[in-house]
Amino acid sequence: MKQLLLVLGLLVAPLSQAAKLDIKWQDFESFTDVKRDDIRTQQKFNAFIKKEWSEELHKWAVKLPETQTLKIEFTNIDLAGWNDPRLLPDRVRIINQAKPAKINLTYALYEGEKLIAQEQVQLSDKGFSPTASSMRLKDTFYYEKALLKKWFKKTFQ
Repeated sequence: MKQLLLVLGLLVAPLSQAAKLDIKWQDFESFTDVKRDDIRTQQKFNAFIKKEWSEELHKWAVKLPETQTLKIEFTNIDLAGWNDPRLLPDRVRIINQAKPAKINLTYALYEGEKLIAQEQVQLSDKGFSPTASSMRLKDTFYYEKALLKKWFKKTFQ
């Protein structure tokens, strides 16, 4: 029994070490391109974006000290590719190098109550070149998450 509690304690301990993360989203209707896929309503697709991206950011925030608070606000999203209305279903997203993902956000990093970093950021991959090997059909936001991860690592690690 003691061994089980020790193992559980080791598994839970890293979770308590994460910085506090506060994520906000400006109005999705004002974003450049967050057009839904064919299986969700626009409202559910917006919620899906929030859920997927928030989960990724929380995974990375574990690496920040627990005494810190990171506040992120997404101010514009332009998903990679575009929906081609000529295709049926009309919510097929075409991905090619002509239209990379673009994400605008602001962030503020606090140590306790003290602001230690703040910036408006425009993320885009100028060398965006999707290939068959980089396609992750199971991950709807593969390119957007890659942009966020690259920014997070560069900024906070």
